[in-house]
Amino acid sequence: MKKHSYTLLAALVLSACGGGGDSEKETDAPSDTTPSKTYVSGNTMQSGSDGYIEYPTEDVGQGYYCNGSSDKYFESEFVRVYANSAVGNNNLMAVATLVQNNMSFSYGKMNFTTASLKEFMPQYAPTIANRFLQTSEYNDELAYNYVYTGIHKDVDWKSMTASDVIYGIPDHYQSLDTQGAIDTALILTEKFSELSGAEVEKRSDKVIVCLAGHMNKSRFAEGTFHGLNFAEPEADSRVLESVYTKHELIHHVQMQHYRVTDGSVVGIYNLPSWLVEGQAVYLSGQSIAKRSEVSNTSIDDMNNASDKNAYYEEYGLAYSYLHLNNDVSTINKLYSNTASGITSFESAFDALNLKNHYGQVMTYSSFKSNYQTWVADWK
Repeated sequence: MKKHSYTLLAALVLSACGGGGDSEKETDAPSDTTPSKTYVSGNTMQSGSDGYIEYPTEDVGQGYYCNGSSDKYFESEFVRVYANSAVGNNNLMAVATLVQNNMSFSYGKMNFTTASLKEFMPQYAPTIANRFLQTSEYNDELAYNYVYTGIHKDVDWKSMTASDVIYGIPDHYQSLDTQGAIDTALILTEKFSELSGAEVEKRSDKVIVCLAGHMNKSRFAEGTFHGLNFAEPEADSRVLESVYTKHELIHHVQMQHYRVTDGSVVGIYNLPSWLVEGQAVYLSGQSIAKRSEVSNTSIDDMNNASDKNAYYEEYGLAYSYLHLNNDVSTINKLYSNTASGITSFESAFDALNLKNHYGQVMTYSSFKSNYQTWVADWK
């Protein structure tokens, strides 16, 4: 099998989980952080090696993830890249370099440092907690007696109905501080492990990257709860730019706000694309539509589009309006406050008192109704 090295300076168009072109129309983001010619230091491990660490199996993307053929990895200080043994080691090192060199930029755009994001991240994959909730839905007395009395001393968990549990725990989980969320996740996962006999994986401190042979031109990159997935060089001959790694790292950060979910962490894609993709497009420095072009596309056009891939530049413009008139940490609550479907997106938007460019509080309804007029008038 022919092996390719990742060239890090060529343009491409990201499909399904990205967007934009090879030039910037309108953005305040700095230019790309190009990896140095020297790869980051690290070690390559084969699956037969002593101490080989398996790749995650929960919340690893929309079907494009590490699989049984991922039998080696390269590990740097902050990144672990898995691949098939046929993929050259230089490819793994190049990808690790690309990701590691763009982490600080991407996290900073979301108001995190590498250290603060590590503290904010749940220690366990959200699907684990969700599975526990599914277990509790069947009125397992052992689960009730063990868990709900220990999560929060001020809540009488035993008296809750099954419905209260399903909707109450995620709501409570979102309200916890970082350590409280970690402690709760630990209780949930330990009890789930006891009840099901399943091994519960604690997440890695590293950004996990999978080079997946079954990813292709229609979808060659995605952000995941654990990190990123890229197509193997053999699966797609195109090459990667820093800007697209930033885009997927921003999706990775978005997913950390989801904690407990109704199925899997990729539930963020149930939120409006102008928010999820627009934030990744804008903050990574990809092209966005000009304000003078706003009359061509409404928020409803973007929300109802049959081909959402055609609107990435418009998504970026819509998000930029929110971003430049509000604090990004407040905007990020649109993810955490809608996790598990406890609160609708519209209700979450309205509750945050987000401002328009006049400094006035706007509702989601008023944002949609006035979007084109406001952006056209926005100086």
